[in-house]
Amino acid sequence: KIRQIMANTDGVVDVDWFMEEDQTRYELEIDQERAALHGITVAHINEVLTLTLTGKQAGLLHQPLEKEDVPIRLRPPPDSTGCRQLKFHPLKALWFLYQV
Repeated sequence: KIRQIMANTDGVVDVDWFMEEDQTRYELEIDQERAALHGITVAHINEVLTLTLTGKQAGLLHQPLEKEDVPIRLRPPPDSTGCRQLKFHPLKALWFLYQV
């Protein structure tokens, strides 16, 4: 109904209709006791998860002749993102996760 109203409104030249598809939601729970026994904090696990799933800025590149610094960003390979890949991750911090 809203799309029809917008399409018939003077001055509106284009009406786009955008809806996101349903996304799978994963809930991960940390075995805090087991992680603590190995000297791994929840904060470290969160940091590794962020890096593994989305990437993270690692620093800045300072070029002497440039006005702006260039961010250095660590990103996972395109085929390795997603929760399914976490169980194959070599970092010890992720061994204490399990899917709820």
